[in-house]
Amino acid sequence: MENVVLLGESHFAFKNGITQGLKNKGINVINLSLGGTAALQNLYELKRNDQILKNADLIINTSNVNDIGRYNSIELFFKSYQVINWLHKELYFLNKKILCFLFQILKSGITYNAQN
Repeated sequence: MENVVLLGESHFAFKNGITQGLKNKGINVINLSLGGTAALQNLYELKRNDQILKNADLIINTSNVNDIGRYNSIELFFKSYQVINWLHKELYFLNKKILCFLFQILKSGITYNAQN
């Protein structure tokens, strides 16, 4: 594996984080992440940087923390589902290895009503 592209949120932007760890292993890393953004930003970067992504051996993607936090409610999550679905379809059509990170959300402000 030579070229890895990161599409994500602030988790991928930390100094000495995943980017540095991959570089320490001799891997060429292109970080297209932007903190505080949801799947729509990743979709934008995917379209804007299509040549970079076509040359990637692996694409690592994450946005779930901001996808959930954007609406602060499980009931409103369907609003971002369409964009998340669109992003993953576009990733699929690249015919590349894709790794999707799902980070745990520790936010007491997220609400939802469980039905018995």
